[in-house]
Amino acid sequence: MRHLFIITFLVLPWLNSAQTENYDVRSVRWGMTKDEVIKAEGAAPSEITANSVHYVNVDMGKLLVRVAYTFVNNQLSRVDVILPAGSQTSSRNFDETEAVLKQKYGNASELTAIWATENKKLKSDSSAAVSAGALARNSNRTNARTSVYHTLYGRNGTTIHQLIYRPRVDVKVKSDNSLKF
Repeated sequence: MRHLFIITFLVLPWLNSAQTENYDVRSVRWGMTKDEVIKAEGAAPSEITANSVHYVNVDMGKLLVRVAYTFVNNQLSRVDVILPAGSQTSSRNFDETEAVLKQKYGNASELTAIWATENKKLKSDSSAAVSAGALARNSNRTNARTSVYHTLYGRNGTTIHQLIYRPRVDVKVKSDNSLKF
């Protein structure tokens, strides 16, 4: 219950800032240039490549996350948010994040849990199963401009908890741009 309060109290305002300011994700809109995204973030990125801008230790309430912006033809086409995931609480954190996403983007059009084991001990502890790579959890949802893919999976004892944001296919990122995403 305490985690749900923390996620709801601290993460929801961060996610909702995109909605209240008419942004697509965080304080950015699809089609922005690298310079526009950097200005919108208001901080120096930790890394800039030819097609991406990365931030580490982005304050999301009491959580520090990694954010990666990806560009096609210097226009924002994807945002990845990597959330901290401890192996003991990863499934609970997934559920709490789902509740927050539901408030902003509505019900998931797809919500799956994929088991790759028959091990009863692992099946009784979903967080351990995720870390071991025996369980993957995913959801998809879409609003008018943005599709969100939420995933939790494990590899080699490491848990990955990630949000991937993309523009909907029918969203024109700029009026003078015919680029398709």
